[in-house]
Amino acid sequence: MGTPKWLRCLSLTAALVLAAGSRSHSTVQEDPKTAWNKIYDTPGYIFGTEPIPFLVENLPLVRRGKALELAMGEGRNAVYLAQQGFKVTGVDISEVAAEKCRRLAARHKVEVEIVIADLREYKIPSNTYDLITNLYYPQPDLIPKIKAGLKPGGFIFYEQWRPFRGGQGLPGESSGAGSGGNVYQYSDLGREELLSQFRDYRIHLYREAILNHAVTAEPGRGVLMSEVMSLVAQKPFD
Repeated sequence: MGTPKWLRCLSLTAALVLAAGSRSHSTVQEDPKTAWNKIYDTPGYIFGTEPIPFLVENLPLVRRGKALELAMGEGRNAVYLAQQGFKVTGVDISEVAAEKCRRLAARHKVEVEIVIADLREYKIPSNTYDLITNLYYPQPDLIPKIKAGLKPGGFIFYEQWRPFRGGQGLPGESSGAGSGGNVYQYSDLGREELLSQFRDYRIHLYREAILNHAVTAEPGRGVLMSEVMSLVAQKPFD
């Protein structure tokens, strides 16, 4: 059997992130807003304009309504949600990314409400959303806030990088723009810890994938590896 589409796209995304990360080595001493603005300040969309397969494949589970995308970046997933009939709010710290999201939404003739905010301080409205996405932005204290922000029956879509436990991982473990010199941000949550946070939810999907990247992030480095953990969970109706 061939490689699943979602895994091929993750590998491509990883390669793009590594390329983008090479632009960000000067951001170590910068605040996150400045660092992310520099990363997103490119002529094109650094991760493309298509939504991630994880979102597309699992969206049929969710009733149409209000969606919140945390750390929306340039808006590829937020715009897709709007195209699928959701009323979408996207939150990101970067004004540059927000402007690119506005342009992408206008191109597709949809609306995305954009909030420029630091997610370390952002307050998620309670009992408001049918879907909240937390994709490639690991901030563990967001999880209880996300749970409180979902309506009964609402969904969280969660997908994060993790350092590869069996060997050499991608560069910049526990880093991120403004703190470690590249745009990879790793989750510190393991399988049991993550699932325990949702023991009161219905788990529709949990999976882990190991990726091999035949790219070199730094001179002398060869094949790099990382893990991706994905979760779809639904808040109880009661």
